[in-house]
Amino acid sequence: MNVLPANLSPTDSKQKRRFRGQTLVEFALVLPVMLMVLFVIIEMARLLHAWLAVENGARFGIRYAVTGEFNDTHCSGFPGGICDDLPEQDAARIPSIRDAARAGAVAIMRNETVPVASPGYFKITLCSSKRTGAGPLFLYHDSNTPIHQPAWCEELATNNPIDDAGGPGDRVSVTVDFEHPLIVPILGSALPNIHLTSKREGIVEQFRVARVVGLPATISVPTFTPTNTATATATATSTQTPTPSSTPCKVPPVVQIIFPTNGGTYIDKLPAQAMAYDPDNADPAA
Repeated sequence: MNVLPANLSPTDSKQKRRFRGQTLVEFALVLPVMLMVLFVIIEMARLLHAWLAVENGARFGIRYAVTGEFNDTHCSGFPGGICDDLPEQDAARIPSIRDAARAGAVAIMRNETVPVASPGYFKITLCSSKRTGAGPLFLYHDSNTPIHQPAWCEELATNNPIDDAGGPGDRVSVTVDFEHPLIVPILGSALPNIHLTSKREGIVEQFRVARVVGLPATISVPTFTPTNTATATATATSTQTPTPSSTPCKVPPVVQIIFPTNGGTYIDKLPAQAMAYDPDNADPAA
């Protein structure tokens, strides 16, 4: 015979066992929903991170593409291991831009060896607006997300897909396509991957001969201000001056003693007589 506590009746004991079983059943019903919500939150966080990584990869790629720079390691296939002409430099720019885009799209489950539309598929597309006198050389085809088709650049002369990084002054685009895989089995069975894409455009800088067209403004310096110059006035023409003639030299007057004559002497009180005249005068009498 079972002995129950004084404050617990047989009816109360049966109700407790019933409530304990009801809680377990409710938890079993709610647990799948809770796990589904938790996995959806995790997948949404992974999807948001993958989208940001794809956007970041396109941004990194276009920022490198517009500079016209390239990584020297991609010149190893050319003679001497250097890119010494323009076609070789353009060829080295394409993998260099792809490296920059990959550096931006980090921490995602990418796999560049799987087929198109497969989980983890990753592709970087470069296309430019390079033209000739006859028209554009390339045609850009945008991504088609519903059918998981990535973007591609078509060479109009051959109708083949080919990437081009453009030249100075050209518009270049960098497109990143990624098939984001879902890791939750319940979601992955219905939707194994989600197509994410991002595109960025920019103008290639003047990094070659065309750079001379876009020289920056020079530093301002003081400029010389001309001053007013005095206007020349007419100068009187000099005339011939008469040559001075010789002036006769004045001589003192001449005094000639008339009496006594020939140096005689006085013997009486007769007055003396003398004649004075100017030698310059032609007429002594006058």
